[in-house]
Amino acid sequence: MTEIEHALEKPEEILGSRQVCTALAFHFVTPFIDPQPYRSDRHHSADQDTPHWYQRLLKSESETVAEVLVKMARAEIFKGPVLFHVLHNLETLPDHKHVARLACLQILRSIPVRLNSTQMDGLACLLRAAILNCDEDDLLGLIDQKLGRSSMHAGQRVYWLTAGLFLSGKYREELVESLSARETLVSHMADFVVGLRTVTRWEPPLDRLESKSAECLIRSLGKLFNPLDRGTLQISGPILVEGLIKQLSEDPSEQATNSLSGLSQSAELKRWRLRIQEGQLHQTAIRRSVSFRYVSIQRLYRTLYNQQPVNAADLAAITTDQLETIALEVRDGNTSGWRQYWDFAKGKSPLKPQHEGLCRDSLLSDLRSELKRLDIDAQPEGRYADDKRADIRVAYRNRFNVPVEIKKSTHRGLWTSVRDQLVRKYTRDPGCDGYGVYVVLWFGSDGAVSSPEGIRPSSANALKDALVGSLGKNERLKLSIVVIDVARPQS
Repeated sequence: MTEIEHALEKPEEILGSRQVCTALAFHFVTPFIDPQPYRSDRHHSADQDTPHWYQRLLKSESETVAEVLVKMARAEIFKGPVLFHVLHNLETLPDHKHVARLACLQILRSIPVRLNSTQMDGLACLLRAAILNCDEDDLLGLIDQKLGRSSMHAGQRVYWLTAGLFLSGKYREELVESLSARETLVSHMADFVVGLRTVTRWEPPLDRLESKSAECLIRSLGKLFNPLDRGTLQISGPILVEGLIKQLSEDPSEQATNSLSGLSQSAELKRWRLRIQEGQLHQTAIRRSVSFRYVSIQRLYRTLYNQQPVNAADLAAITTDQLETIALEVRDGNTSGWRQYWDFAKGKSPLKPQHEGLCRDSLLSDLRSELKRLDIDAQPEGRYADDKRADIRVAYRNRFNVPVEIKKSTHRGLWTSVRDQLVRKYTRDPGCDGYGVYVVLWFGSDGAVSSPEGIRPSSANALKDALVGSLGKNERLKLSIVVIDVARPQS
């Protein structure tokens, strides 16, 4: 065919159908070598190993190409060898899409239930090509039929289940069960999804995966691969895991939020925790943006007249306002409110601040009484992401909430907790919409923890200014700082 092509522009047009089929058969089992690859009058295709006559047949006679490929592949599969170079083309080259659509399912129906490692590579190519090109319902029907065969080898079953995962979540539980029963099967899944054993690289359609299915792959593949350093050359396994995390971070659904939260708590994914937490922060921002709605006139009226809150931002503002009112009463009221934050037990000298938990209970009691009239609830130790608990959880009818973190001015985490706890662990909750309140109880300059710059605040106002100054521009829009002066009055 190559020699005829040198003499005729389109040799396939003067050949009979049987001769064309014979040429295709030889092409499928024989590596193509261009005898004159550097001739100036030759026009090479993108694939240097594919002759021009075959490229033309892909366009004009794709049904014939598919028919011959099916016959050759069936024969090769049962003998042992597989047409690797052709099957790889089905999953990677755009000009083979129509042939893949016609041929893949026919060949897959002929796959025996027990395969050697060479045949497994051919099965992986066919399944990947089918995922990308074949009708989903037809492929799902074939997967169900194949999985109904109890004598199928466990490794091959993982291939079929993983292929099904890209199309439907119904295969997820059986796949997880199979992988947990034999951890060695995780490598089979990695071979299929990542394409570790193939020369070419397919691009998995990650966008087809449900959130729980993406989570399933991250849990399994994350145990096999380490994260890459930023700027490292691309390596398939780690890049795929990062791609899956990125996909979840771009999904604004509640299920994606739950999946990322579950992944961040997994001890087996400790190496990936930083990447996952970055994804959580990004997903929270996207979900917040997608769920944003302008308030109605009626709800705006309620807000302006100090009635019930209409969203997390309003709830945070109300909570902050009430805490600042309490701060004024504690410092300047006629009830000596500062005393409840000190331990006046007999025999104790000198006087010491109360335990942080007791200080929280005292503040919570005052806050509750102020918020109750607006039907707002305040409870201690609200549970948030990664099973962490904020000191106080202020909520309105379970619609939205705001975490309140409390620290004493003598606490060693005074300067870091606003970001390490409030931002990273609590305000990621979708119900918070990123809002939170950081409360510091000022017990006086004696014992107050110095800032990272080594400056010890001299007053409650100075401490508040320094804490606000430590926040970024965007953080100041979402976080409120309240410093309550409970220091003993100077005699």
